[in-house]
Amino acid sequence: MLAFIKRRQFSFALLACFVLVFLGSYFSYARNQRSGLQSAGPVSVPDNHTTNHALGHSASLDSDNDGIPDTAELQSFMDRENFRRWFTLIAEGQFYHLSEQWNAEQRDCAGLVRFAWRESLRHHDRAWLQKMGPAYTPVAPDVARYTLEQGPLGEKLFRTGFGSYKDGELSNGTFSEFADARSLTSFNSKFISRDRRVAQPGDLLFFYQP
Repeated sequence: MLAFIKRRQFSFALLACFVLVFLGSYFSYARNQRSGLQSAGPVSVPDNHTTNHALGHSASLDSDNDGIPDTAELQSFMDRENFRRWFTLIAEGQFYHLSEQWNAEQRDCAGLVRFAWRESLRHHDRAWLQKMGPAYTPVAPDVARYTLEQGPLGEKLFRTGFGSYKDGELSNGTFSEFADARSLTSFNSKFISRDRRVAQPGDLLFFYQP
């Protein structure tokens, strides 16, 4: 559920977000598999020269025409599962104790998705755990194929417009660090079903509220 909320309704709305996010499983956010979030993830390669060479030839590929380059998708089951476990842990953690790392001005339902999504793709080392707080413990290996530091999207994880991926979109504003509820729904999620009984942990429920 990604609804716009008033500050005085924040506690109830965050509880609602928590319940809905954890009814179901990007993300996780891969597109070729059944997941409620858009998976992101570049190939890990041994050095910068190899990285630049590989991205130069493959970053523009979008074989499923979903708007996300193939190098920014989680294509293995284990990466998707590890992402899902980190995503649900981080999102659930905000119900019990709001992280100081979550921008106070973005603490709404869409902000919860963005925050959990981004932090799920970081390197979850001791420094990260200490920064997030004592409630966080390793629940899965890190996502191997994508990190914010090495990924072609960097921190700009969210697509902001329709269409398949094209050269130049990584620098022309098509991808952003911010995405509102409409952008998450339209450009960064894969439809599964209207039947909530098929939802898995981490899947998202969207409600249209004019």
